[in-house]
Amino acid sequence: MKVGYNQTVSAVVAILGAIGVIVALLFELYPGLLVTSPIFLLCGVLMLVRPYFVYEPGTVGRNALVGPIVFRHSGELRFKDGRLRCTDDDGRTRKVPVMRVLSDPDDWRAFRARLKEDNAAARAGAQAADVPHQSILGDR
Repeated sequence: MKVGYNQTVSAVVAILGAIGVIVALLFELYPGLLVTSPIFLLCGVLMLVRPYFVYEPGTVGRNALVGPIVFRHSGELRFKDGRLRCTDDDGRTRKVPVMRVLSDPDDWRAFRARLKEDNAAARAGAQAADVPHQSILGDR
């Protein structure tokens, strides 16, 4: 499941970048605006078209804004203190750097619901595996 960037935040970043480019070209006030404004414009446009992160059961893949790099966080995913945390196989718990503010609200709600369902299914599967069973061969 893909979770996109918040459209409002993306549009604000793109508009600020466009305004900065126009001001830099028309008034030539700050030469630094001519360098930073196109970067803001590019980031805003990329935020409108690229996903923020991709969720698969047990994995969150966070895409770099520019380029093909994907940062993967695998393990048990759960929310604690309002933050998404990932517990690795070796028991280390780390914060996954995704924020609700930067996520599309509808996508974020769908992600939370799906994560809750997947965690409930994983717990049910783990409990079923813990049930003792009798061997057909008998005790040896």
